[in-house]
Amino acid sequence: MDHATLNFSRVMTSLIEILDVLGQLKFTETEIWFRTATQDYAVELINRVDCLSKKPRPPYAPVLFPDWSNPVFLDALFDIQSEEGLRNYLLHQRQRVAYLAFNYALPPISYLTSTEYAPLKAGDADTLVKWRATLEQLEKRRRKDPAGHVQILEKVFHDTLPRRTEDCNRQPIPLLAGHENVFAISEQVLVARIEGYCQR
Repeated sequence: MDHATLNFSRVMTSLIEILDVLGQLKFTETEIWFRTATQDYAVELINRVDCLSKKPRPPYAPVLFPDWSNPVFLDALFDIQSEEGLRNYLLHQRQRVAYLAFNYALPPISYLTSTEYAPLKAGDADTLVKWRATLEQLEKRRRKDPAGHVQILEKVFHDTLPRRTEDCNRQPIPLLAGHENVFAISEQVLVARIEGYCQR
């Protein structure tokens, strides 16, 4: 994966130049073939990033078998017992997503954007939207935008998860619905786990 994306990044400018030359020379069939082949490969790279992001577990994923005998959501769902542990966990998850987004997802996304890609299959389009939106949310965090999803998700960890597990009647967590990026999806999974426990 490292080499595939790195190699693609190195030749991306050349690929765009080749497309421009083919267009100028009116080699239409060759241009269409070359554009389709390179864009398909870029989409494949983005899908590989998405698969990689879920191994061994997706970012911010709760443990598979929460210890609901533990009195605090944070401990039960993530086995985190201290403020320092929480800070380290959030830093690690955020850095992991940023590394994947900027090093693996950004080059093929940039190529597709630069070459006016054709409509994608539904699954491919969803994955592209997910990682483009993730890059946007990471940029919002860099700008310290309080409405950014990274900040909102981390606020859930700091403000909601330290509650006691028997406290299921508090105000529900506001879902980041309609914003399909890594952080919003992670929050949706987390809220579903809490609601599933509280509705038992």
